[in-house]
Amino acid sequence: MGTDRDRTPWSLAIAAQVRAERSACGWTQAEAVRRVSGYMGRSTYLRLESGERVADVSQIAQVCEVMGIDFMTFMKRASERVVDFEMADELAARRDKAGLSVPPRNLRAVADSNVGADEEVEGRQEEP
Repeated sequence: MGTDRDRTPWSLAIAAQVRAERSACGWTQAEAVRRVSGYMGRSTYLRLESGERVADVSQIAQVCEVMGIDFMTFMKRASERVVDFEMADELAARRDKAGLSVPPRNLRAVADSNVGADEEVEGRQEEP
């Protein structure tokens, strides 16, 4: 199982994009696992989709092939998500420094949904 150290903005962006592409295909996780089973095991796929596993290029390419998406298109979309995750990390660091508490999962949800993080996080802020 991965560690928090493995959960980088890139691994989280790749995971979010895999989930988005799976959803666009209309597949459940079980269906995606079944379809990628020729390339990787169930736990590998699930950890990749959750961001707990840092995917290598060949795994991303295999998932793209199975989902019928161009690899470069997938990577471009994922790279756009990286900015959101980096912004969420930066906001968390600033709030920590200011003594404010915002659960990390809320910041990740904001970044993952591609919504304006400042507005969303501001509403979830707890008083010190």
